[in-house]
Amino acid sequence: MAVMQELLDFQDESRWIRYARKALIHLFRYLPKQPGYNKRLRTLGSQLAHLVAVLAVATDLWRHPIRLADSTPVQCGASRTTAQNCDLAGWAGYGYCASHSRRFWGLRLHLVTTVHGLPVAFALTNPKVDERDVLVDLVSLHTAMFRYQDGLILVMGKGYRDAATERWLHEADITVVRPAYRNEPPRPGRVLLQAVRQNI
Repeated sequence: MAVMQELLDFQDESRWIRYARKALIHLFRYLPKQPGYNKRLRTLGSQLAHLVAVLAVATDLWRHPIRLADSTPVQCGASRTTAQNCDLAGWAGYGYCASHSRRFWGLRLHLVTTVHGLPVAFALTNPKVDERDVLVDLVSLHTAMFRYQDGLILVMGKGYRDAATERWLHEADITVVRPAYRNEPPRPGRVLLQAVRQNI
């Protein structure tokens, strides 16, 4: 039901359950009411994440040796009152988005995908958490997702630039391609970076 809800683009669970009870009752022997559906869906979080990973590995897109890594802000509130009273207070925080040149209150989404946009690994963190630490954690927690027979190429932004992180990734058989800083000589993989930069 959760997969069908996404495919049919129902954002509101109450509307989805009402629709399913009318149009899809012949497909499901039992349809819970909205609170029960919501509760079951939240409980199945880890199983759904596992299923997504299993399905992802079974696709042809997975066999491509290039992965893209980047992060983006997820603004959760715009007022000080929201920041103080929201349930995310203590988890969310203030951060700065360099690409939009603005501060925000919320979380930061770290995402690793295939070159076609298929998600490989993700994390939601406080904006003050170091991006490089999150990347290392994602690779460490999902080692099977970052294994490829001839080695993997990881294309990432400047925010992940760090000699120790790049050395650690190299030891994990992952080749790093990223833009060069102004004080650095041109780096290998510039042509590849230009081709997929917009995807990141």
